Amino acid sequence: MVKVVKLAVEGELESGYAVELVDIREDGKPTSIEGGVIGQLPPAIEIYRDYLAWKERYEQLCNLHQQSFRGLRKRNSAVKLPTEISQRSRSECRRECQAAANRLKANFKEWLESREFRKVLDKVQIHLNPQDNIRVLIQTEDLNLWKFPWSEWNLFENYHRGEVCFSPSEFRGIEEPLATRRRKDVNILAVFGDSSGINLDKDEKTIKGLRSVGAEPQPMKEPGVKQFRDRLREKQWDILFFSGHGNSEDREEKIRLNGEEWVTPERMKSDLKEAIGNGLKIAILNSCLGLGFARQVVSEFHLPIAIAMREKVPNEFAQTFLEYVLIEYAQKGEPLYVAVRKARERLADDWRDRLPGVEWLPVTCMNPATRPPTWADLHRPVALREVAFASLLCTTLVMVARFMGLLQPLELAAFDHLMRMRPDEGPDDRFSIVTITDEDDFPVTDKTLAQALENLIQHQPLAIGLDILRPEDQPPGSEALTAQFHKNKELIVGICQYEDSTNKKITHGHPPHPANHENYVAFNNIIEDNDGFVRRLLLARTAREENQSKCPVSYSLSAYLALTYLEKYLETEEGSMFGHLKTEEGLLKIGETSEGNLMIGDVVFKLEKGKGFYYKIDDSGHQVLSNYRNRKQFAYEIPLKQVVKGNIDPDKIQNRIVLIGVMDREKLATPFGNRSTQKMSGVVVHAQMASQIIDTVLKKRHLPWFWPLWGDVVWIVFWSFVAGLLIRYYRSPLQQRLGIIVTIGVLYGVCSFVFSTMAGCLPLVPSALSLVATGVILEGYINSQFRGQKSAKVLFLGKYLGSDNHGS
Repeated sequence: MVKVVKLAVEGELESGYAVELVDIREDGKPTSIEGGVIGQLPPAIEIYRDYLAWKERYEQLCNLHQQSFRGLRKRNSAVKLPTEISQRSRSECRRECQAAANRLKANFKEWLESREFRKVLDKVQIHLNPQDNIRVLIQTEDLNLWKFPWSEWNLFENYHRGEVCFSPSEFRGIEEPLATRRRKDVNILAVFGDSSGINLDKDEKTIKGLRSVGAEPQPMKEPGVKQFRDRLREKQWDILFFSGHGNSEDREEKIRLNGEEWVTPERMKSDLKEAIGNGLKIAILNSCLGLGFARQVVSEFHLPIAIAMREKVPNEFAQTFLEYVLIEYAQKGEPLYVAVRKARERLADDWRDRLPGVEWLPVTCMNPATRPPTWADLHRPVALREVAFASLLCTTLVMVARFMGLLQPLELAAFDHLMRMRPDEGPDDRFSIVTITDEDDFPVTDKTLAQALENLIQHQPLAIGLDILRPEDQPPGSEALTAQFHKNKELIVGICQYEDSTNKKITHGHPPHPANHENYVAFNNIIEDNDGFVRRLLLARTAREENQSKCPVSYSLSAYLALTYLEKYLETEEGSMFGHLKTEEGLLKIGETSEGNLMIGDVVFKLEKGKGFYYKIDDSGHQVLSNYRNRKQFAYEIPLKQVVKGNIDPDKIQNRIVLIGVMDREKLATPFGNRSTQKMSGVVVHAQMASQIIDTVLKKRHLPWFWPLWGDVVWIVFWSFVAGLLIRYYRSPLQQRLGIIVTIGVLYGVCSFVFSTMAGCLPLVPSALSLVATGVILEGYINSQFRGQKSAKVLFLGKYLGSDNHGS
């Protein structure tokens, strides 16, 4: 957990300070855990004198060590040591520096333990845990306080992931997260200034080493002021790094770009503001005396975070500090302020016996209005071009598999599922079904069938579809049945069956009943997919197919009955509004398009092979995808025995299409299921399909449709790209996988909605497969990068930290 402690400190060295605990918050949360506590710190003039005494001995000791500083000096000027200092031994100077550091440290810690400040500290400690990442923001305008060794505060002995950061005092409010734009490559402008008397090669190598963790440093060596300003404006930088000489003159801190030119924050005001507005988030000033520079760009220009040195810094120390900070921040993913603390602690161990107190030099300045970015906030392991490549690759593989028919079983199963999920549309009151069950003697005799037809016809049905194969007479009563056929030839539609090489159940054809007039016969063949399910409706056959069959008729039973209904419906007052469906002679428009597709009214019925999820099918004849009305009782049903007895409700027959068929034998598997209790009788399937044709022509229901090939490709690429964006924008594998799952749910919801409302068969399975495949590929790519970065990290550590730092 991340905790933010804000302390507002106002006052002067001579008079003391008022301290307010502004608040304690969990990072980014609006609710304050604690706040409003007021305390006091006594005058600090003696502490400041101790600081100056340490600073003097620290610089003297550095000179005795002949350390190269990152501070501005006039060219060719020699450093002249005071006579009394030059004659002393180095060990004596070290002892004096250590004593001054110890005195400053002890007095400063005692100062922070004053009774009036203690009540603030006690409130703070109640709400902190040792495991928390803790930012203690000291908000003050007194720059002298920024120079004190706050890292020695007793508070941090128990909280090893806490660090003091300094900020302007005028801001109070909730920290907001930065509007960071994570990139594949973190943009770093690395400026290596005047290198007179110092070696900056190691800094450059360290910065270049960040390429192993996703950075793209752009080095500039001793640039001119104009060149630096232009580069600062021309790109969206994430981090500004400066290595070289810095100095403070006339209360103005500056950094030297080359042997002749220097810049101050005021001189770069407009350039820095534009760079910050374009996304600059971090400044690392690895030079002497950069505290004032960092303070100004944070307080006046609102840079989120800057790191600088309080005083003159030895070149070797600055080099190692940079390495340690970047390892903790970029390699290990620590918050930047925690990385500064860990680097400082490691340096203290390395430099304790050489320059006492040198570890106090690094200071972090923060804008309290923003939450400091982590490396993960800046770096995306996947670029947009890689997302695009992965999505296109996965889409290509999925489409190839689709063309080969490998996905057809899965897509058909998805179609069945969506069909089952649709709400039933209720019974169709334009149809009635006379059911022949196992309770009836089968085959039904001609006498029984003739009596049933006579009883039905007297109630004026629109048409009767006789879905019973009767190539021969079934006496007794053959004469009566023949008489019914002749007398009501325009009303009774008989059936035949053509041989179908693709259906093992129909090895040879069956002609119609001899008494059926040839103009009033239809075929009752039903198309089954390879898995035995009925998902397609065959409306008609081509002339060539008719001439090669024992069943030489054009239309299926469902199409014939639908056409009969439509012709008679258009003659009614209600049907007059569909006048555009009639020919000039007043008949229903029936024909073919220029492509050879069947057209009824103004609706084209076609099912194109290679479009949608059908790639390996027999597409002969005029086919469409079935759009079942419901899975339960499709229409009013009446047993054959009841019809023969004349026990009929006239309202259930008049002006309806009546089908007569067997209910219990040879049931068919449909999208509603394949179990015996879920199968549908053939006569009901014919009725469902006739209902579909009627509603489609009258624009009451949609004909199932597919997108063209380019539409499917765009749709699949879109969802695949969405998966790539999820992998790109979320760093946590859990978030990535949850995002993929949610996206699949959204995809399913959209496909289900479009199918339910518009009968659109969108590519659900290919999109889901491409989506998941893209996620898997990019996650694997990230993992491979992570493994590579771990190897690079070992190399980074070995190359830079394993070398002899003392020889820099």
